[in-house]
Amino acid sequence: DQDTGEVLFSKNPRVVLPIASITKLMTALVVTEAGQPLDEILPVAEELVGVLREHPSCDRAEIAGSARRKTDTCHDIDLIATSDSPKELAAHIAGYKSIATAGNPSDNGVKLETHTGIGVDVRIVAPDAFGNLLQHFSGSAAHNERLRALAVKEGLHVSENGILDDKTGETDRFRTEEEVYKRLGYDYIEPELREN
Repeated sequence: DQDTGEVLFSKNPRVVLPIASITKLMTALVVTEAGQPLDEILPVAEELVGVLREHPSCDRAEIAGSARRKTDTCHDIDLIATSDSPKELAAHIAGYKSIATAGNPSDNGVKLETHTGIGVDVRIVAPDAFGNLLQHFSGSAAHNERLRALAVKEGLHVSENGILDDKTGETDRFRTEEEVYKRLGYDYIEPELREN
């Protein structure tokens, strides 16, 4: 009652509730962990892969990761490229107008963040290992783990660097994903189906 200060009704009066700001913080954390919708990420990924492709030193560039698999949400953008001047290519995209922050461009690529807060991982590799890297970074993690587990049973070890054969000690590197899957004894698997 407003006049007497007497509590007229209460529900679970002994339950301690979180502070509203903590609830808001946790909501923001859940949204961040969920990623951004594909329809917001994909146009940015397509624009950035186009920036790579337009550079004279770029031999090939593709979108990888969850954007390539067309998942509902994406945490970041993965781009894979080949170049005879990888550091120059990495510096080119790091200076693009939609990039807010960039790590140090190197022969392996560069980590970026757009002005809209999207993280971008650009990996640059020799042409003969492009297929290995594209397959690895397209994922999914569960798909790659399953491939690795099955490969080990055959004496093979799969990574973004190639396929190591225990019998020969040789590491095979492949220009295309189709070659990677063929070496493992499988038909090519479309990225959208690579969930496991």
